[in-house]
Amino acid sequence: MKKPLFVILLAWFTALTAAAQFTLNGLVVAHDSRTGTFLCSVPDTVFGHDYGARITLDKEWEELRIGNHAFVAGDSATFDSVAGGKTWPVLLTGDGKTWQGTITFTSQPIVMMTGNFGYDYTPGTVRVVEPGRVGGESLSARVKWRGGTTNSAGKHKRNYHIKFIDDLGDKQDHSFLGLREDNSWIMDAGQVDMGRVRNRVATDLWLDMASKPYYHDKEPGALTGVRGTMVEVFVNGAYNGIYNFSEAMDRKQLKLKKYKQDQDSITLRGQLWKVKSWTRTASMYVPENYDNDSDTWDGIEVKYPDFEEIQPTDWTTLHRATQWMATVRSTADFDDQAHEYFDMPVIIDYIIFHNVLNAIDNLCKNIYWFCYDRTKSEVLSLAVWDLDTTVGQNWTDNPLHPANVGPTNPTLNGEHRLHSFITDPQSKYYPLWQQRYHELRNTLLRPDSLKARYARCIQALIASGAARREEQRWSGDTDVARHEINLASELEYIEQWIDRRMEYLDTNTYNTNTTVGDVNADGEISVADLTVLADLIMSETQPAASAWSPLERFRIDVNGDGEISVADLTALVSIIMNTTPVETP
Repeated sequence: MKKPLFVILLAWFTALTAAAQFTLNGLVVAHDSRTGTFLCSVPDTVFGHDYGARITLDKEWEELRIGNHAFVAGDSATFDSVAGGKTWPVLLTGDGKTWQGTITFTSQPIVMMTGNFGYDYTPGTVRVVEPGRVGGESLSARVKWRGGTTNSAGKHKRNYHIKFIDDLGDKQDHSFLGLREDNSWIMDAGQVDMGRVRNRVATDLWLDMASKPYYHDKEPGALTGVRGTMVEVFVNGAYNGIYNFSEAMDRKQLKLKKYKQDQDSITLRGQLWKVKSWTRTASMYVPENYDNDSDTWDGIEVKYPDFEEIQPTDWTTLHRATQWMATVRSTADFDDQAHEYFDMPVIIDYIIFHNVLNAIDNLCKNIYWFCYDRTKSEVLSLAVWDLDTTVGQNWTDNPLHPANVGPTNPTLNGEHRLHSFITDPQSKYYPLWQQRYHELRNTLLRPDSLKARYARCIQALIASGAARREEQRWSGDTDVARHEINLASELEYIEQWIDRRMEYLDTNTYNTNTTVGDVNADGEISVADLTVLADLIMSETQPAASAWSPLERFRIDVNGDGEISVADLTALVSIIMNTTPVETP
């Protein structure tokens, strides 16, 4: 079968941009045309040890010199005491030509992209090289720049959306780095993030802490965030820095029900929308009118079903919840009906998540709303996205680390009408929100646990030499307001920020001086609390749960089910008997 013209042109372009190559133990070695450096990805266990490697040369080269030693194809070389940033001089010779540079090693995966990329999808090739793994063939893809303000004119470290294709241009699924098998992948540059890892670490935290969506029993594999890993990227033979290589947020990630189509009609089931702008509709205060013949609605975009496939779309499920939220007037009405519109455990977790990270760009926008199957239930849940502006990072780096993203910056719950009701002390959801914070505060949201997440990610980049390569590549660029990028310094800032943030939340947002199970309010949880709780349960004059103040309910309703019963006594016994130390994840 004859290949399409774009495939032929792509092969020609790839050949023109290919650099002098060799392999070590069969591993593809990337080349940076800017610095003349070769980069080889090996397991992190290699670092600190000598590394022996069998050499294979491309046919145009006859000899490779590493330091003072000459090698031909099939010889083995030893690189002594491999370390991040350590280099060895190399000289390639053959057919009357010479090429001189250096070689170094990384423990990060490498992604090599070739093509003429821009705002629209264009053909290219992508090669994913996993540490120490032979293979990583060059794959055909369509690639474009992606993002909002990060994709505006004058930006340099671009984000990319990759869609893999076969020789005929049809989509082709691939799996990398232990992630899902799919054709759609995201390359997040962390363009304004001075630490480069905020989006990756925050999303991983959400995946660990978030309640499962309401349909979890039907779809246990559903994820409300995308998995990924940090990689080092080359674009057209030039080093482009550290990226977060991740899955895409879509129907497949959320396991939404596919639409049904027959000869006469289409039945929409699962639906997915992305909130791209901070609007009154997005904040659920005053929804604008919608048009089913448009793929956007006041800053919100249809993501599934794809508008190019299904026209007109149908906004009624999202409008139903947004309209109700905008018109509900009393806390009592909200408490009675909110669960009919929203996946409340997930929403509560998201408010906590948002408050902890001070995710200033993720309250009303940069989230996904979705419905699993509207023919069964129109309840909406949410998924996270684009978490660069967290833990002290602003939309822009000018000025760097301003006060509006400081650790004592007030939470913005009132900016979203849904959040404002949940955080109202008179709401039945208020003690549940407080109780959930306490639960997470003693595990995943301990300051040492949070700091360890960022430290692991950044320190791995430092140890592999990737951090220094990123700093050299992008320090002083206008993307970061000409600041110097220093990942070690940024980690110090993040760690200090977390300590102060959690102290602020404990004092100003959550009732940490009131503890679940401290029934008698003496500051301790003990057998004395069991006695008081048992007396309350046995009392014939016990007031209804609704008569308790929010803080009283928070202490006494130990299992958080809205009732005071024997079940709370059982939960309190478990708390008293639990002496197992909590491990830092």
